[in-house]
Amino acid sequence: MKVELEAYWDGEAWCARAKRYSIYTFADTLDKLLENIKEAVELYFEGVASAKKPIQIVLKVNANVPE
Repeated sequence: MKVELEAYWDGEAWCARAKRYSIYTFADTLDKLLENIKEAVELYFEGVASAKKPIQIVLKVNANVPE
């Protein structure tokens, strides 16, 4: 199973939103955002029969951060 997310800077925090699923998370740093994404995906698919398959997380980062 593949879960595609897009990450972006909203002016205050790093945010990530899945394209096909209702998964959204945010964090102050990209490192913390990656942790939050993994946790959010695991929680979203917790108890779902199809989640027994390995989950591949694909992240596209929009890195246009204003200085």
